[in-house]
Amino acid sequence: MISGHGGNVFQVTRQYHLPEESILDFSASINPLPIPKTAIQATEKALEKLRDYPDIAYTELLTVIGERYGILAKNLLVGNGSTEHIYLLPQVLKPKKACIVVPSYNDYTESFRRFSGEISFYFLKKENGFHLDFDEFETAIAGCDVVVLGSPNNPTGIAVKKAPLLDLIKRKPETMFVVDEAFMDFLDDKVSIAKESTELENLIVLRSLTKFYGIPGLRLGILSTSEKNIASLKKVQEPWTVNCFAEAIGIELLKDVEFQQKTRETIRLEREWLYLQLSALKGITPLPSDANFIFIKIEKEGMDSEKLWDKLTPLGILIRRCGNFRGLDASYFRIAIRLRKDNEALINALRKALG
Repeated sequence: MISGHGGNVFQVTRQYHLPEESILDFSASINPLPIPKTAIQATEKALEKLRDYPDIAYTELLTVIGERYGILAKNLLVGNGSTEHIYLLPQVLKPKKACIVVPSYNDYTESFRRFSGEISFYFLKKENGFHLDFDEFETAIAGCDVVVLGSPNNPTGIAVKKAPLLDLIKRKPETMFVVDEAFMDFLDDKVSIAKESTELENLIVLRSLTKFYGIPGLRLGILSTSEKNIASLKKVQEPWTVNCFAEAIGIELLKDVEFQQKTRETIRLEREWLYLQLSALKGITPLPSDANFIFIKIEKEGMDSEKLWDKLTPLGILIRRCGNFRGLDASYFRIAIRLRKDNEALINALRKALG
């Protein structure tokens, strides 16, 4: 059985007896561009520090992160990917009732189920294009201590409108809002509310360097919030959760403006091309996306994402089946945006699979 998360290349190669180099992984939404040589060299240099503990305060890393996002180091916390922070937060916040916007990353629910009380769900609706209805949402979260949502959301790829979201957060100071911006680096920074999180006691923003910089094997996540909230989180967080390699490569990648700009432009162009190609295929309907992936509804009778997986995986093409996202069924799947040659291979395979 293949895991419900994306990026299960090793499981697939074993189960289907495929060589690893033959796999085109559209199930994990990771930057398709190669990691810059300067970053690779930084990890090689980090080998010299293997016998030393990392700087427990991560001073240089936090300074570089602060310069990149315009946030002071005292308002930042780093971790072993944003998933570490997702599991850390409920241990500190201990809400009596948490509301999670769904469909969304399944670990939101798993983390709060482990460490908090009641969980309610606000369901984004297909008929509303999976956009947040703020009037309805505000009513739904009444009585909740914590609200968790993604922007851009995974798997729908839609970013939440900044102004109305901030207005809502300011109107509800009794509720802690956790906004996961793991895919925000693929957009314009003006859409982010990370800077505002430093001034609002009831806002915590998560960022992931894993997706944008293509380092899922290393793991590096960022959390921004008020100085008071940072102090509370540090009391519970284990020390040294970021290793010397992640620290070194993170510093180099955050400094590499050229790589960042090239990534955004590449993803923008490929997203436009891929969306048009997907829209031309009979039997599926892609949704417009703000992220580096596209969320797709299967309309073809007798076809679902499980059957589509069975047709594509033996060809070495992996998609993210979305039937295990709360609020969705097997008629939905998600594909990452890769480089043109791979995207063309996906379109050709989908055309054959859909008949």
